Amino acid sequence: MKRAQDTDPNMQRCLIENCSTSMAIQLGHVYDREETAHGHGMDSLEWNWGLIKGSLHLDTRRNVFFVGTSLYELYKRHNWSLVPEEMVVSQFFYEGGTRPRKRRDFPKLQSQTFKYTFLPIKNMEDVYISRQSEDNTVTIHEYPFSGFPTITSHIHPVFVLLHLSESLWCVNTESYNAIVKQYPWLHKMRELHTSWFAELPQCRPKPDIRALASITKPLDIASYF
Repeated sequence: MKRAQDTDPNMQRCLIENCSTSMAIQLGHVYDREETAHGHGMDSLEWNWGLIKGSLHLDTRRNVFFVGTSLYELYKRHNWSLVPEEMVVSQFFYEGGTRPRKRRDFPKLQSQTFKYTFLPIKNMEDVYISRQSEDNTVTIHEYPFSGFPTITSHIHPVFVLLHLSESLWCVNTESYNAIVKQYPWLHKMRELHTSWFAELPQCRPKPDIRALASITKPLDIASYF
């Protein structure tokens, strides 16, 4: 909690509405731990992201954000998501195609903050968002939220892409095509999701014992990417 507060460039205000903590603001996961509670999801992510086994912890500050309670409920239902910048998304793919980068070539993004676009996914037609500006004026944003301002946050794109890719699985073909028409680079999200959750190779190389010996606590993804 303390590390998330210190890292958050928005001073614990709601990431979407920009309202203060005097409102119903909670700390939520970008990618929910329940999503990997079954199967070998965590093992697959660790392997395909180039992490040491057992080092990925979803409570890392790069996977949590401050958000209003109602909006977070909609987020968990995949009604809305966030879209990273195209130049960020492209780094997870080999140049000139839709093939996701393998473990050995996985990008390590060093920026402390990233920019995102608010994206309604489904059942948001009757929802409006009141966003507070720096001068305390409030702007009402209605569906399809085309004029919604760019969001800056400390949360890491890998977690955002996990939530986004699963959100895109939840929509019908018509809605999916409309989203991809607006953001053409998102047509690669399903391939990315499949790659990240691919079955582990049966003959995996053993980890570097010297590297493991130098680690005294679980690796924080914030220091790895």
